[in-house]
Amino acid sequence: MVSLSMAPVNIFKHGADEERAETARLSSFVGAIAVGDLVKSTLGPKGMDKILLSGGSGGTVTVTNDGATILKAIGVDNPAAKCWLVSGGAAAGTSGGRFVPVTKLVFSDLSKVQDDEVGDGTTSVAVLAAELLREAELLVSRKIHPQTIISGWRKATQVARDALREAAVDHSNDSARFQEDLLNIARTTLSSKLLTHHKEHFARLAVDAVIRLKGSGNLDAIHVIKKLGGSLTDSYLDEGFLLDKKIGVNQPKRMENVKILIANTGMDTDKIKIFGSRVRVDSTARVAEIELAEKEKMKEKVDRILKHGINCFINRQLIYNYPEQLFAQAGIMAIEHADFSGVERLALVTGGEITSTFDHPELVKLGHCKLIEEVMIGEDTLIHFSGVAMGEACTIVLRGATQQILDEAERSLHDALCVLAQTVKEPRTVYGGGCSEMLMAKVVTDLANRTPGKEAVAMESFAKALAMLPTIIADNAGYDSADLVAQLRAAHQENRTTCGLNMSEGTVGDMAALGITESFQVKRQVLLSASEAAEMILRVDDVIKAAPSASLTLDMLKLLLLLLLRTWTWTWTCSALVRIPLKPMPSMRSRLRADGQLSAFLQERRPDLFQRRYFQCFPATGPSLRVERFSETLYNYMDVQFYGEIELGTPGQNFSVVFDTGSSDLWVPSVYCVSQTCGYHRRFKAFESTSYRHDGRVFEIHYGSGHMLGIMARDTLKVHASLINNVTVQNQEFGESVYEPGVAFVMAHFDGILGMGYPSLAQILGNPVFDNMMAQQMVEEPIFSFYLSNKLQGELLLGGMDQDLFTGPINWLPVTTKGYWQITVDSVAVQGVDTFCPEGCQAIVDTGTSLIAGPTRDILRLQQLIGATPTNIGEFVTDCVRLSSLPRVTFVLGGEEYTLTPERYIRREMLGDKEFCFSGFQAADILTAKGPLWILGDVFLTQYYSVFDRGHDRIGFALAKQPTRG
Repeated sequence: MVSLSMAPVNIFKHGADEERAETARLSSFVGAIAVGDLVKSTLGPKGMDKILLSGGSGGTVTVTNDGATILKAIGVDNPAAKCWLVSGGAAAGTSGGRFVPVTKLVFSDLSKVQDDEVGDGTTSVAVLAAELLREAELLVSRKIHPQTIISGWRKATQVARDALREAAVDHSNDSARFQEDLLNIARTTLSSKLLTHHKEHFARLAVDAVIRLKGSGNLDAIHVIKKLGGSLTDSYLDEGFLLDKKIGVNQPKRMENVKILIANTGMDTDKIKIFGSRVRVDSTARVAEIELAEKEKMKEKVDRILKHGINCFINRQLIYNYPEQLFAQAGIMAIEHADFSGVERLALVTGGEITSTFDHPELVKLGHCKLIEEVMIGEDTLIHFSGVAMGEACTIVLRGATQQILDEAERSLHDALCVLAQTVKEPRTVYGGGCSEMLMAKVVTDLANRTPGKEAVAMESFAKALAMLPTIIADNAGYDSADLVAQLRAAHQENRTTCGLNMSEGTVGDMAALGITESFQVKRQVLLSASEAAEMILRVDDVIKAAPSASLTLDMLKLLLLLLLRTWTWTWTCSALVRIPLKPMPSMRSRLRADGQLSAFLQERRPDLFQRRYFQCFPATGPSLRVERFSETLYNYMDVQFYGEIELGTPGQNFSVVFDTGSSDLWVPSVYCVSQTCGYHRRFKAFESTSYRHDGRVFEIHYGSGHMLGIMARDTLKVHASLINNVTVQNQEFGESVYEPGVAFVMAHFDGILGMGYPSLAQILGNPVFDNMMAQQMVEEPIFSFYLSNKLQGELLLGGMDQDLFTGPINWLPVTTKGYWQITVDSVAVQGVDTFCPEGCQAIVDTGTSLIAGPTRDILRLQQLIGATPTNIGEFVTDCVRLSSLPRVTFVLGGEEYTLTPERYIRREMLGDKEFCFSGFQAADILTAKGPLWILGDVFLTQYYSVFDRGHDRIGFALAKQPTRG
C-alpha cells in the first residue's frame, strides 16, 4: 500500500501541461519584464518613438511613443491571446509564450485602467510594474517567499502614498496660480509627445478648452476635428460646435435663432413591411400608383416633423431626394447622415434629445443655438454651430501635413485634456522630472531601515524600482544616469524635496522654479496600479495549459485515412463531383465607384438593397394587390463577385450567371427584351433552340429600382464544369426577361441568376435547378459546396465536397427554415468582449452577396467598434493605416468560433492612386417570427468552405485552404 501511494498520479488529460512553483513564477516575470523593456525607451521628454508595422499585405506603419497606443497595437503569436480584454501586450522576451495568460491579461488591464482613469501615465505604470517584478525575481532567487515580498510592498506602497499626499500642493483657491498649474501640467504632459516643440501653443489651447467646462470634466463637450493641410501651429480652439457635414441642396446656408430637431429615423420611401408575402399588380401603371402612395406617406411624415416648429432638422440617417425637396420648400435647413458620436455630442451641446417618432411634438425636447452657418477649413466646408445651449462646448481643429501627424497629435492632445480634466476635479499637483519618485523612494528606504526582518529587503527593492524611473528618463536623454540619480538622491537626503531632473540641460534642478508639474491623481494611480499588478503576477505559482481538443487528434486520424484511401477513390470522385469554376470579378459597386458614378447612382435610386432583397414592402392598401406566399424579391446585384457559365438550349447558348443560395429561380435576358440594359448582355434566342418549349406564363420580380418582367419557358440546361463531367438537366423551367429595371445591370459581369435555394423560395413556379438535378439523378449525393477565394477563382462542386479544399472537421448546422439556407447563430462578438444576439439569432448563408448584414442597431455599434465611419452615401470606411490594429469579429455557430480578421472583413479598393478601406458589414433590418436575420455573404464564405446538404437539411463549415500563386 505504501508503494502504491507513493506512485505519481496524473490528474490532467493527455496532452495537458503544467508549470509549477518557481518555473511558473519566473516565466511570468520574464514576460512582464519584456513588456517593460519594450516601452521604457519611450519614457520621458527625450523618449524614442516606436514604428508599429502591420503584418498584412498593406504593410501600414504607425509611428508613436504613446504607451497606450503601443500596448493596444502590438500582439503576441500565442493561443492565450484570448485572455486580453483589448489588443496588445508584449511582443518580445517570451518564455515559450507561457507567460502570456497572466502577463498579457494583467498588463492589458493595467494600461487600459490607467488610460481610462487619468488619460496619461500608461508608459510609467507598465515600466514601474516591470521594475518591481525585476526586483522580485532577485528576491525569489534568494529564497524569500512571495508572501513576504508582498507584505513588504504593501507597507512600502502605503508610506509612499502618504509621502506623495503630503508633498502635493493645492492652488485651487487662487485662480491665477491654479491656471498656471494647469498650464505647467499641460506643458509637462506634452513634453514627451509629438507636440513638444509646440507645447506652449497646445498647452494654452488645452487649458482654455478644459476651463470652458466650468469644472464638469465632461470631455464630450470638447470636439476634436482633424483636417489635413497647414502646420500644427495652425490648430485652434473654436468656441462652438463644428459638424463635418453639408447642408441640403437649395436650403438656407445661414440661420439665426435656430430650433433644432435631432432625429434618428429613416427618410427614404416608407413602406409597410409584409414578411412572407408577395404583391402582384396587373400593369405597370399600378406600380406608379403605388409609388405615388409611398410619396404621400413620406409627405405626411415631413408634415409631422414641421409641426414641431423647427427651422433645422438633423438626421442620423440619410435624407432622400424627395423629403429633402420638401424641407427646402418649407425653408428648413436639413442635415443628413450626421455621424454617430457627432449627433450624440450635438444633442448634448444644443440641449436637445434624439427622437425617432414625431406624433407628439409636446414631448420632444428641441435643441437651440443662436447661429448656424457654413465655414471653410482648408478646402473643406463644415457646419458651425455657435451660441449653443451648453456654453462650455467647443471644438479643437487640428491641422497638419500628414494623417500620421494628425493622428499622433490627437493622441497627445487627448492625454493632456484627460489629465487637465482630472486635475480640475482633484486640484492637487506634484512635481515631475523624477522628483516624486525619488521622494517616495526616500521615505520607503527610511521605513526599510526601521523595519526588522525580511520585509525590509522587500521594501528596499520597492525603493529601487521607484528610483529606476528617473534613471530611465536620464538614460533615454543620453545623459549619465548614474551620476544624475546620485545627485538627485543626495539632494532629497538634504530635504530639497522639489529637486528633479532637468532634461533640457542634463542637470538636477528645482522643479518648482522650472514649472515641471504633474497631476497628483496621475502619480497616485501609477503607484497603486503598478504595485497591484506586480503583486498579482507575484502570486502565481502554477500555470496549467489545457490539453488540445480531442477533435484535433481525431482529425489527424481522419486525414491519414483519407490519404490512404485517396488512390482507391480517385476515379469515383472525379465522376461523382461536378466542378464549376467561379470567376472573381469586381462588383458593380466597385466599378461604379471607380468610374465616379456610385454617389450619383445611389442618390438617384436609393436602392434599399438588403431589406428589399428579403421581403416585399408595398402598402397593403395599394390598387389591385394580391398577397400570396413568400417570395424572394431582390438580388443584391450591387455586391456580387463570383460568376459561372451555363448553356441553355440545343445547340447550347452561353450565359454567365450568379449561383445564388439567396434565391431559387433561373432567369436570363431574352432576345425580345426591350430594355436598354439587355443590349449589354448575351440574350437567349428561343427560335434557335430545337429543344425549346414555350410555357405561356408571365413572371415578375421586384427590385429596388423597378421590377423585372418576363415569360416562362423550358429547355435543356447544361452546367459548364471542368474536364468532361458536365451536368445536363432536361426540361428545366427558367425565365426570359423582356424588361429589366434601370441601368444597374449594364455594369454587371453576369447575364442572369441561377438560384440554389429551396423550392418554397422560388418566385417562378417551377423546380429549382438543383432539385431537378436530384430528381434526374444527375448528382451522386444531394449536396453542393462552395469554395470562394478573394485571390484566385472559386469553385462550386455539385454532388459532394472536396477534402483538399479545407482543413479540420466539418461543423454541421441544421437548417431552421426551408426557404433560404437559414441557420442559428449562437452569438456575434468583437474581440471576444462586445457581444451581439447573446441569446442566439437567425442568419442566411448567401453566396449572392459579398457583404455581411445584420440588424441596424447591432451593425452600427459594430461599425463603431471596428472604427468605421459613414460616408455621405451610406457606406462605411476605415483608415487603412489602422487595419492591423482593428479587432477581430467572431461568429459562434453550433458552439464553434468562426473568427474574421480585419484583412477579411475590410474590402480594400484603389480609387486612382489612393487606397480606401470599406467595411464589409452592412445594416439590414429583416424581421421574422424567429427574430431579426443576419446575412453571411462572401466576406464570411471566402474564409470558410461551405457545404449545403439537401439530404439532411443542414449546412457545414470548415476553414478553407487559402491558395498561393505559383
